[in-house]
Amino acid sequence: MGTRIIGVGKNLPERVVTNDEISQYIDTDNEWIIERTGIAQRHVATTEKSLDMAAAAVLENTTGERGIISTYIRNYDDENEVMKCKANYVNPPFWEDDLTPRPLSMRGRAVFKFAVNAIEEVTTGALEKIGLTLDDVDWFVPHQANGRIIHAAAQKLGQPLDKFQISIKESANVSSATVPMALYDLQSSGKLKKGDIIAVMGFGGGLCAAGAIIEW
Repeated sequence: MGTRIIGVGKNLPERVVTNDEISQYIDTDNEWIIERTGIAQRHVATTEKSLDMAAAAVLENTTGERGIISTYIRNYDDENEVMKCKANYVNPPFWEDDLTPRPLSMRGRAVFKFAVNAIEEVTTGALEKIGLTLDDVDWFVPHQANGRIIHAAAQKLGQPLDKFQISIKESANVSSATVPMALYDLQSSGKLKKGDIIAVMGFGGGLCAAGAIIEW
């Protein structure tokens, strides 16, 4: 008995905002944004009724096929507070806390290092549980937070970049939807074959990370 993915899908709003449009509002340009983030454009919802970004995968219990064959989850104590957002409550009736709005703060270099190391740990951790190695993986589908993170992770894993699905250039960072969106893009490319081994991995606030190995 296994659990396999029988379908993936995604949706993006029609409105596309390019880097050139962004540069009209802040002091930057297309080349700098692509160099630092890997993003060339992003999709945005233009009204409250517009459908936002979304992605999904449909799973099925099956016999004779392995599907999702390993998972690995890791929580990292953010002792150095590299990413934090203090509580901002809205008019609590009985509290006397300081309710001044607090912005989200992030130490970029530390988060970058965490992301690269986390990708390595959850990927190798999931593979080791089933006796596979990085070289057994046909495709890597990472969280699309930043293009430079994906490039650095490929180097750290010692794997060629052409084994990594990179969708961030056209879709930008759409948070938790990036992994199923990238998996959809990989499937739509026609490169996936039955029996291929895929490593998917995500990371985020907490700090936390997770990976899974899928036999397609």
